[in-house]
This record gives sequence, C-alpha cells and structure tokens, in this order.
Amino acid sequence: MSYSLYLLRFVGGAAAELDAARFLELTAPHLPPAGREDAYSALVLPDGGTVGLHHPAEPGAGLRCVTAHRLERGDPTALFLRLAAALDAAVVLQEGVALLLREDARRDLPPELRETAVVIEPTERALQAVLARI
Repeated sequence: MSYSLYLLRFVGGAAAELDAARFLELTAPHLPPAGREDAYSALVLPDGGTVGLHHPAEPGAGLRCVTAHRLERGDPTALFLRLAAALDAAVVLQEGVALLLREDARRDLPPELRETAVVIEPTERALQAVLARI
C-alpha cells in the first residue's frame, strides 16, 4: 500500500512528545531479528503481513511522530489502534484529517485539524471503515 498513517500526540494545539519507551515496548513483539534500525522498524503483523514504521526522534524533542507505510499485506489496524490508545495519540490521515479515540482530545488539536477531526470507536472495524472510504 502506498498510503501513510501518522500517529501524533497534541497538547494545547501543538505536537507533543510521544512515550518512546512505551512505543518500543508495544512494537517489540512484532519485530523479527534485525527488524529495527535507528528510526525505522519493519514489523511482522499477527496475520503474517508486514508494515514499516518510521519513528525519528528529534534532538531535544524526543519522539514526535510515528508514520506507518510500506504495508505489504495484512492489516495493521489493531496494532495502530493499540499504539494510538497507549500513546494518547491521534491517527492522522495523509489528507490531514485527524481520527480521535475520544471527543475530549479535540481541544488539544491545532485549529487546522480541530474542525475536520472525526471521533471513531477504538475498534479495528471503525478504522477499517474509514480507510475503506479513502
């Protein structure tokens, strides 16, 4: 798939640091040997598919964004939702629409994302439905 999804955490209208240790903990079970390089992880999904996660840490700012791309086959929605919930992050589509797991997270979005943000149920089915319409 040549589509990208982004995990971003917002506080007070600005991007905020994600919990890098929690990210590494949640993705570790999906890593094959030599599956992680500096800011990139090639994960194997439970259904046998693969997905690439780009997760650069900025000097002095920490981990600000996780980008999912290079989905070869399989369905990364369960993993991506688990990461979003655990990292208190929004799933941002490449079109610039933020998917929120809670309505109260809307207040922390930047103004340009706040109006078009959509609250979804934190289920694979809900995220799959959104992605199917793209």
